[in-house]
Amino acid sequence: MSNDPFTQFSLSLPNFPDAKCASSDFDPDTWFPEALRDTDAKDSQIMVAQSHCFSCVHQVDCLQFALDNRIGDGIWGGSLPEERRAALGNQSKSAVRQGKLDAVRALVARGMSLERACADVGLSTKTFDRYRHFERAGWPPQVSNQRPNRTKAKENK
Repeated sequence: MSNDPFTQFSLSLPNFPDAKCASSDFDPDTWFPEALRDTDAKDSQIMVAQSHCFSCVHQVDCLQFALDNRIGDGIWGGSLPEERRAALGNQSKSAVRQGKLDAVRALVARGMSLERACADVGLSTKTFDRYRHFERAGWPPQVSNQRPNRTKAKENK
């Protein structure tokens, strides 16, 4: 059996003939730095791959392909596997939020009180208000995975 993920899962590569990664100028391993053990070499390879991805006309389509097919290896559309996993997690959370919001609204539209509709869906009214706030702010809410650098904040004081 082949180790190629595309043949294992019957996936066909997206047809982007003018994409930078499709060029014969680059080693295909450039977009799969996971195998490198040397951290500096890995980071360097990631930077090279991402710089090409970010200037590619197919970046968004490539990233969407990786998300749709839940590809867990390599750099796709300039994103690392852990970034795609986080994006998928945010999408599923926002879909649940939207579903609960829609269910409460449908019950309220049929004449049920907001408190009763929230209870039937399994939400508190406070959580319903929070979901509405997220909806107004845009789905999914923008969350930074980076922690603030507290040492720099202390040095600046």
